[in-house]
Amino acid sequence: MPQKPKEIREVYMDNAAATKMDASVFDVFMKKSKEAYANPSSIHSPGCMARKGVEVARGDISRILHTQPDTILFTSGATESCNLAISGVLSGDPGHVIAVRTEHHAVLRPIAAAEKRGWSVTYIDVDEYGRVAVQDIARAITDKTILVCVMYANNEMGAIAPIAEIGKTILKWRKKQQTVFPYFFTDACQIPGNATLDVEKLHVDLMTLSSAKIHGPKGVGLLYKRRGVVVSPQLLGGGQEFGLRAGTEHGAAIVAFAKALEVATNTEGNQCAQIREVRNYLWQCIVKNIPGAHLHGPTIETNGDEARLANNLLISFEGIEGEVLQLYLDAYGIYVGVGAACTVEESEKSHVLEAMGLSADVANTTIRWSMSKYTTNEDVEYVMHYLPGVVETIRLSHDI
Repeated sequence: MPQKPKEIREVYMDNAAATKMDASVFDVFMKKSKEAYANPSSIHSPGCMARKGVEVARGDISRILHTQPDTILFTSGATESCNLAISGVLSGDPGHVIAVRTEHHAVLRPIAAAEKRGWSVTYIDVDEYGRVAVQDIARAITDKTILVCVMYANNEMGAIAPIAEIGKTILKWRKKQQTVFPYFFTDACQIPGNATLDVEKLHVDLMTLSSAKIHGPKGVGLLYKRRGVVVSPQLLGGGQEFGLRAGTEHGAAIVAFAKALEVATNTEGNQCAQIREVRNYLWQCIVKNIPGAHLHGPTIETNGDEARLANNLLISFEGIEGEVLQLYLDAYGIYVGVGAACTVEESEKSHVLEAMGLSADVANTTIRWSMSKYTTNEDVEYVMHYLPGVVETIRLSHDI
């Protein structure tokens, strides 16, 4: 193995999983944590101060999404938001659901639970690059379809779906059939800064966002619910969030979340261009210096006009298990994600990579590199000082 440096440089490239809090967001979070500590539902002065912060944040976010404040529901994060949207819509008599095979488990598992209750599900395939076709969605819609689920940008291989086109297709169906169904849901947690969040342009009825993915605090997310869309609450209690999500709102985290979303969307052009350049530099270095490295997901275009997240690379290294490489890189201060995501309780081939047609052998060799605005070319050069030697050593040890 390459000799470890005397001083390890920490290079964090797992931003698709969670991000470092932005300094300006952290300042807001700390300030509000000290000032707005009361329960926002209380009617005394500290409670009213906390409530004001929550409602100002709701208004700020609604303007970014081009919607009304009462369509924004705050939750504990993306998983809860997805569950509220899906289980909340599918709580009635069984009907038909459409979902893309590469959706996050926070979407697929609530749908699977509904399937056990009698709902029928059509799973839409993706191509070898992880892309979904609008026409495949259109062909699957029937007069029984209640919900269509299409992830805006995939967290593993970075494919960005044509949400606006799919939204228009669904809207045309509804107008032709003179019905409010199917509702259109998208998990947009990875997208801020990469593409529009204007819900009118996207024609979505339900959309989730996560603070943890955009340099905000953990433990807070939102569900956008268009007016008129009927959702049954999944958490019962005090009736907060317009009666749809019980539980005391985390006022400081919500205000910081709004700030993080503002930062992410106000600087999207420059930030994405910078992140994309660093990402492309890493890929160019890997291709040049490491044989047997393969990129999966949408192709990388030199002009930046691509259907892939600006910060995402999903790369397989022939002959090396992704988790093994991940652990070795950790010793050098290089932190990455594995494409075939596993938990302590379960170890299985990634359903995303399987949907793309990758064999189990290839899927097990993937590493996800996800950059952020804090990732630099110097970080890439540090990685490349050690990565080729680590890869070569692991391969040689496997050949013995």
